[in-house]
Amino acid sequence: MTLGWHLRLAARDRRVLAPDEATRRRVVRGILHSTSLVELLAFSIADTHLHAQIAACPRGDTMAAGKRLSHCLGRLLRARFEPVYLGAI
Repeated sequence: MTLGWHLRLAARDRRVLAPDEATRRRVVRGILHSTSLVELLAFSIADTHLHAQIAACPRGDTMAAGKRLSHCLGRLLRARFEPVYLGAI
């Protein structure tokens, strides 16, 4: 039984995702908006990637949230992202 899901996203060019306060705020708003259809437990923005933990739900719903997040952040940051990593917790 899966307790939840771990998503990881990284920009293809390995750029720092949120180098300043204004960008961090935009990224956080994008994370919260993109994951509104699933239960977001926690997230962390590392230098070149981000992690998000999603409560247990169907794998397809979690993958859809990851794709929405990748698309949203791609628009916000004008970046292309690697395929979403999805792992069971």
